[in-house]
Parts: sequence; C-alpha cells; structure tokens
Amino acid sequence: MIDFKVIFKRSFILSLVNALLILALLLLVLACDNINTTQPDKTSTQTTDSVIPTQAPSYFILNLSPIPDLEDPGELEVVFTMLEPERYENLTNSHLNIEFYWTNIHGSYSEAKRAELVPLNEVLISGETSWEGDASLNRSITLHSQIRLPREGVWKIKAIFSTNDDVQLTHSIKVAVAEGTSVIMYTEEFCSSPLAYLGNLYYGEGGERDLDELHPVAIDLDISKAPRVGEEAVLTYRIRSFNEVTDFSAELQVFKRTVGVAEVRIPVESIMSSGISTWQGDLIPGEPVVVTCTIVFPEEGDWKINAYGNSLARKQVNRIGYIDYIKMNSTDTRGSFGWEDPQINPCVTIATPTTTIPTTIPTTPTTTIPTENTTSGYKQLKIIPPCDNRS
Repeated sequence: MIDFKVIFKRSFILSLVNALLILALLLLVLACDNINTTQPDKTSTQTTDSVIPTQAPSYFILNLSPIPDLEDPGELEVVFTMLEPERYENLTNSHLNIEFYWTNIHGSYSEAKRAELVPLNEVLISGETSWEGDASLNRSITLHSQIRLPREGVWKIKAIFSTNDDVQLTHSIKVAVAEGTSVIMYTEEFCSSPLAYLGNLYYGEGGERDLDELHPVAIDLDISKAPRVGEEAVLTYRIRSFNEVTDFSAELQVFKRTVGVAEVRIPVESIMSSGISTWQGDLIPGEPVVVTCTIVFPEEGDWKINAYGNSLARKQVNRIGYIDYIKMNSTDTRGSFGWEDPQINPCVTIATPTTTIPTTIPTTPTTTIPTENTTSGYKQLKIIPPCDNRS
C-alpha cells in the first residue's frame, strides 16, 4: 500500500532543499557582483607623488623661506592655479590679495579670540601682495614678496581670490612668533617647539555672539590675562539680553583638572581675592550687566571657570541655562589659555601617523606650508593633528 504521507513529506523536503540551494546560489552571485563593482581601479589609485589631483578646480601653494621672526624677514610666495576656469563665470575682473592678521598672546581672553588686520606697510618690505586681471587668461598667478612679522603673537597669512560674481577662494596659514623663534603652526616642528602650547586655543577665531529670539540671552566671560600661579587677574562676565527677563541669576563656577580625573568643582572663594561672583535681578535690552572680581590660582594645573546664568521662569520648565567658560593652564613660570590632553601614562609615547597628501614640492630648499582650499576641499602637503592638545 502506498503511503502518500511519506511521499508528500519527502517531496516537501526535496523542494525545500532545492529552494535553499537556489537562494544560496543567488546570494553567491550577488556577492561576486558586489566585489567586482567595489574593487578600486588600479589605474586611478591616488599616490603620494608630486601630481596635483586634476579633480580640484583650483588650488593654492604658499611658501615661506625662511620663516620670518621678530628680527629677520622672510620670502613669501603665493601661487594660485586654476585647472578648470570654465567652472567659474565671469573671470574678467578677478583679484588675488594677501592679508595679514595678528592675535595678541599676552593679553586678555577676548584679545586672544580676536584677529586684528595689520596694515601692509607694517609687514611688507618689498614685492607684490595683490593682482587684478582676467583669470581665464592667467591660469597660474604668482605673487612674490619679502615680509616681516614684527609683533610677538599668532600671525595669520590669508590669500583671497575673488571675482565680481562673488566667487571667493581662501587659504590661510598661521605662524607663531616669539622672542628668538618662529614656527608654522600645526606642523611637526611646531609640536616639538617651545611654542606648542599655543596650539591649545584657536587664536583669532572668535567673536561676540548675536542676540535674537532663539538666543535671547548671552553671557560673555573674559579675563585680563592667563595668570601664572600666585598672579592676580581680573575676571569679568557680562550678561546681555534681547528681551526683558525677570528674576535672572548668575554665578561663577570653578573646576580643577588633575591627572586621572576629568574635572572637580571647587569653591569659587578658593581663588577669588576680591569682588563679587554672583548676581540676581532683571535684565533689560541694551543695558548689559557686568560682574567683576579678582582671582589668583593658588597652585599649578588646568583650571576652568564657568559663568552660568538662568531665569526663574526658564528653570521652572527645565530649560538649560546660559553659559560661557575659559580654560587655562597655570604654572609658576607661565599662564596660557586652553588645555592639553591628559597623559594617562606618561611612560608611554603613542606615535600618531601622519598623512601625506599630493602637492607640488619646490626644488629649492624652502618651507612649504600646509594650506586648505575652503571651496574645493583640497588639502595640500603633510598635515598632522594639532599636537593632540586641542580642547
């Protein structure tokens, strides 16, 4: 007697096995296709030779030889090249200019965040810092000049290409200058130099915050200088308001960072020698409130000071308040803005691999400076992390 149940069961199992085999075969084919489509084209592999990538519509090269300091000048060369001028419109009235900015490293925190445009007659000794013409007829523009950097601080050399149609490409580098030394920032030489601590803060990259309906209150914290241990400094915070705000309170908060511990809050009285640290009242548009005190760091280390404020109405709906802060490092010999990353194990040195990016390398012995094209996104030369101490 034929057992149909057994036959049906065997047929079902065979059908299931066949279906699984077909599915496995399809997956294998798809995987092979994916490998073939994602495998890089060996003929177009980017190498580290001296060829400029043709996909960049334009690029800058900036050279300094030698790097100027307080005593000796240097030669500056700026080369701007357009590989694809057809990608831009109306190049008949184009301009290439070089600007010089300086930031004070020995002043207040607000000065450290502000870059001052320096008149050319203070920097330029001879040569050219501007060009005007038809960029479609001049695919490569070169400016040569001899310059000096006569002030101690952080200098920013900025090259700007612009047209009447508001096409603007910019490149900039920073040079740290102090008594007896100067160095291009964010290079290997900078990280091993005595000025490496200047990499702890983005000097010249700040500004006052605007007020509007979305940002109705701003607290601006400032200090007269980054003090050494035992040295007095004047700390000030200013409260500005876009609208009338009732029952607003503000205070200073002090934190100390030590090895192995992120931040520990300590009483503000432990560093304050005079003045007041808190305020409470009503805010009126156009009438900022200013609170001032004098502080002294009693010991070496990383210090952080917050100016924090909030209104009673905002607190009742669990809205976060307003804050501004300053990070400083203080030693017996120097005070500076910003923090270095903590060294968890001082006995271990971790080498950070560098990245070499294609560029043209001058044949003469010069110092070629890393730059970045803010429009094309093309970076030149060997860029390294800024000393692993950004905070």
